[in-house]
Amino acid sequence: MKSLIKNKNHKKLREQADNWLRLAEKVYHFRKDVISAEDIVELQETSLTLNTALKKKGHEDWGKVRLASEELEKVLKRVGGFFYPHNFWAENAEMFIVAAIVALAIRTFFLQPFKIPTNSMFPTYNGMTHEVYEAGDEPGWLGKVLTTIAWGSVRRQMVAPVDGEILIPAHAYPGYFDRVPGRKWLVLPTTVHEYSFLVGKEKASFKVPEEFSPNEVFKDAFFPDEEGDWNQMVARFRAQGRLIPDSRGYLFVRTGKTVMRGETALSFAIHTGDALFVDRMSYHFIRPDVGDAIVFKTEYIPATADNKYYIKRLVGEPGDELQVKAPKLYRNGELITGAKAFEKNANQEGDYSGYSFWDPYRKMRYLSRNEDFVTIPPDSFFAMGDNSPYSSDSRFWGFIPKKEMVGRAIFIYYPFTTRWGLAK
Repeated sequence: MKSLIKNKNHKKLREQADNWLRLAEKVYHFRKDVISAEDIVELQETSLTLNTALKKKGHEDWGKVRLASEELEKVLKRVGGFFYPHNFWAENAEMFIVAAIVALAIRTFFLQPFKIPTNSMFPTYNGMTHEVYEAGDEPGWLGKVLTTIAWGSVRRQMVAPVDGEILIPAHAYPGYFDRVPGRKWLVLPTTVHEYSFLVGKEKASFKVPEEFSPNEVFKDAFFPDEEGDWNQMVARFRAQGRLIPDSRGYLFVRTGKTVMRGETALSFAIHTGDALFVDRMSYHFIRPDVGDAIVFKTEYIPATADNKYYIKRLVGEPGDELQVKAPKLYRNGELITGAKAFEKNANQEGDYSGYSFWDPYRKMRYLSRNEDFVTIPPDSFFAMGDNSPYSSDSRFWGFIPKKEMVGRAIFIYYPFTTRWGLAK
């Protein structure tokens, strides 16, 4: 037993001595131009004494090792500067720098994380989705923790400031919301949208990410049985006289739901969009394939009016001719192939609604009618969302320059849902 304890103490003493020697070497290389010649000599001599005592493998004089370690520590305490006494950042600065360089290199040349904000690729990939809660059915604290971890959920609950009927904004474009400061991941500064609805004549507000539209939240919360999309519903409400203006002239929809002061007027959760890894390497060596889920930048696509990363389905290469005959998409005169999403959209299978070409609220540049064709020019690509009726894609803003291509989606790593795994 005593032998084991002695061996353990000797091992600890050797590790400590090795640490002093490494630190002495670092101090010498980093500070030799600012410490005196006498101190340099003393640092080298005490280091040599300790190193010599340690080299007698199996015959170490542990008393000499201990004394030499103490002498070297005294010298380091005097000449070590920033490196001694031990400083966490000084000791680990090199490790942090190397780790940052490696991470940056991986992100730049190999794998880039990407988060899908919108539902233009639904149901293949999810952007931000929502869940509306009935009053009293909100999850408890444990449920909140679990959904936050599993789905990246953030909850919003608005309490009625007065008694009255709930009136919600008829549209989700500037004027109906304010851009206000917010936080991304609770730390990074960003901009969010603050929407206001009315209870009687009093405002109640909530904040959501810029890419999130509350229209579907309003529909599920107040008009779950109404048919059609939000714009079609608002058109019907206008004809029924259910739209009323506020003091600024902005239109609000009467929901017919009355709440009392202090009651929950609206409660919902926002679930994060799919987070995936993008392969940045392969497109340097191989040509993108039709059917790939591609990520690209929009800096040199003027009609997008932004500089962001988008994800869409590649549907056309240089020289290809495309045509939409709703719900099907044709490439060079034949039904397009290359991805399961093409087949599912053509058959309107499940949540795949098929390819569409009519949108009364936005003007399409290409493929806006059954008889329209578009030919892809050299060094360009054409991309569309799997959720065609709700996708802003090449039909609206045109071709993707070859130099804007970033890579293809390869793996969904978050959230932990049934889509986790290889990207489709």
